Amino acid sequence: SWTLEKVSLFSDTTNRAASLLPTDDGPPTAVLGGFSMHRFGKGVNPLEDTRRKLLPLGPLLHRNVRSLDVCTGLGYTAIAAAQAGADVTTIELDPTMQELCALNPWSQGLYKDPTGPRVTQLMGDATEVIKTLPSDEYQVVVHDPPTSSLGGALFSREFYKELLRVLKPG
Repeated sequence: SWTLEKVSLFSDTTNRAASLLPTDDGPPTAVLGGFSMHRFGKGVNPLEDTRRKLLPLGPLLHRNVRSLDVCTGLGYTAIAAAQAGADVTTIELDPTMQELCALNPWSQGLYKDPTGPRVTQLMGDATEVIKTLPSDEYQVVVHDPPTSSLGGALFSREFYKELLRVLKPG
């Protein structure tokens, strides 16, 4: 069993605090600029929140499916999709989140392990990185950005057009 203390770092990329916040029931959540990145509390911890987010995609997440996860965060979504068999590509803006992942035992599935989940991490502004990805590449796209006040361009029509471009028809 892991005991985790709150860890707070300052991101030079976003000019905001980024924290790893322990929860009462299981893995920690990330807090960016004062906003929690997961629902947690009575009956819900960050892994349960992730499970609920992926539930509608359940039949689609299987071996040989290519999945794009925009806004890696602590990696729980990418790891869960990879554990279901998907080949996952993630995009994360902030290197500080990578530092928090390295400190978080529940994020270790993000790192290369030949016997573990298949996750490829891309770093950079998702609104720019997505333009470098091939069209019709992914059967599944998980777009779970922070609030619009932290990631406004990730809610733009132009960005949604790019998400549609990389999504394989059918």
